[in-house]
Amino acid sequence: MAYPTFSVWQFEADTALKGAESATVPCLPGDKIIVTGTICYISGGMQPTLYVRFRNSIGTQIGIAYGQAVLTDTGWHIVFIIPSIPIRARSFAIGTDCTAVTASDTVWQISDYRVMQNGQAMYLPLATFNSALTSYSVAQAFVFPLYYLSLFTSMSKSAPKFYAWAAMLLAPLMDMLAMVQQAYQKFALPSTAALLQFAYSAAGPQLDIIGQIVGASRYLPFQPYGPDELNIYMTYQETSTELLVFISNVGSLPIPLVIGQQYTFSDMTNSTWLNGQTCTLTNFTNEGTQGWLLYFTYSGTVIGGPPVPDTGGLATLVGGEFPLSPVLSDSDYLTLIQAKIAQNQWDGEIDSLYALWEKLFPNGGLVYIDNQDMTADIVLVGQFGIIAEQMIVNGLIIPRPQAVQYTYSFPSDLPLFGFDQENATIAGFDVGNWS
Repeated sequence: MAYPTFSVWQFEADTALKGAESATVPCLPGDKIIVTGTICYISGGMQPTLYVRFRNSIGTQIGIAYGQAVLTDTGWHIVFIIPSIPIRARSFAIGTDCTAVTASDTVWQISDYRVMQNGQAMYLPLATFNSALTSYSVAQAFVFPLYYLSLFTSMSKSAPKFYAWAAMLLAPLMDMLAMVQQAYQKFALPSTAALLQFAYSAAGPQLDIIGQIVGASRYLPFQPYGPDELNIYMTYQETSTELLVFISNVGSLPIPLVIGQQYTFSDMTNSTWLNGQTCTLTNFTNEGTQGWLLYFTYSGTVIGGPPVPDTGGLATLVGGEFPLSPVLSDSDYLTLIQAKIAQNQWDGEIDSLYALWEKLFPNGGLVYIDNQDMTADIVLVGQFGIIAEQMIVNGLIIPRPQAVQYTYSFPSDLPLFGFDQENATIAGFDVGNWS
């Protein structure tokens, strides 16, 4: 069975009050106007709607009546407008735009709408399009509510009141259908949501439910730990007892900082007097994309005058690593869920393991070395994050055949030596490093 299609106008606007409008038709106070239309929100932060605009005898707007604004789902909705006509109204037009909320690119669709004035059907197609619209187009598409309304017999199709009555009965069912569609989209993983062009994807409680289905818990079965070293980008002597350390890092600092933590400095090149010195963290500030500023107090004798700014070096946490929360964030939990799905689908072949890895970490590299003795070496390169790296080492991410022992390594000297590739991860002679 071939389902019917209907003309669908699609609009995109970057600010409110941009859309399209019909020609104006005469009206008088006391007229009964009913507009029945179909509208679908696609994406963006504004609220698209249908409206009826009223003007006086010289064409000045004196009132506007909006229909239901749609923002929370991407289903088709039936919109009704039964306006009160202003006392000085002499004409009206039908239109669509976005209501005045925070401006952002918004895409929506409008399909067939019906207009009744004093019980008589009127034909008022969109005729004037705002020149400031980002884009607009028309296409043929299947529209749920219009399909059901198109099933009337020929005698009833020309009865506007019957059409409006049936649409009013159908509207709650369309709202519930849109809610069901939105719930389905809410449980889509981001990769699936992008593939199907869903406006939403699973997060928070939805991930918890998906995790239960595939067998992946948000609670790690081991205690994760933060790193015990800070890679220093630059140090400066602020005062005779205060040291300023610059950590070059984009985004959040990879380890939690607590005032009073002590670090021992090493590998300093110019300020060698700092090597072996234990300093106490007194303050830290986030400098955005440039990194972090850490303030330390120190004691000791500076030999040869104040040190010049020093590049490089390490600061090691006194007492070693500290525990992190075993409850996964949404981003790490999503990685675990997708890895569990991949494990459930893995056929045991090394080639298919590479394909699964590409989906999990598209910016990371994996080399699988089968030692032919029930052991395998896994060489991993890329930025995996603290929790992700520990999930890998603890066997939660990479599928493993039963009784095969994995040994993991994360080489820092890239690219690695290898053949048949020439990129940031693997390169040949004179460029690649042995691992």
